[in-house]
Amino acid sequence: MIPRGVILDCCCVLMGANAGTLLRNKIPAKFQEPLMVIFGMCAIAIGMVSVIKLESLPAVLLALILGTIIGELIDLDRRIKTGFLHGLHHLHFKIEGDKEFICGFIWWWQ
Repeated sequence: MIPRGVILDCCCVLMGANAGTLLRNKIPAKFQEPLMVIFGMCAIAIGMVSVIKLESLPAVLLALILGTIIGELIDLDRRIKTGFLHGLHHLHFKIEGDKEFICGFIWWWQ
């Protein structure tokens, strides 16, 4: 069985990201920050509704706590960023400016 919902969701995210990239300069600056706040509030509300409907909340909380502890103990964030920058260097990409900022900006969805 084909997971149509997952495929449709991925396609919508990709189309929205591309539309946002193309229209970014056309949205006035005075609207950009309030829109980001509204999108953030929507994401929080969706997350809260999902948690309320969730039947196995303790397992999810335990997974989040353990994942955070393990990630911090092995310094996973630094390793991912270093690997990403090494991959960009290995592929001969030229990055000008603050590489740490750019890596964080590119890797915001991780």
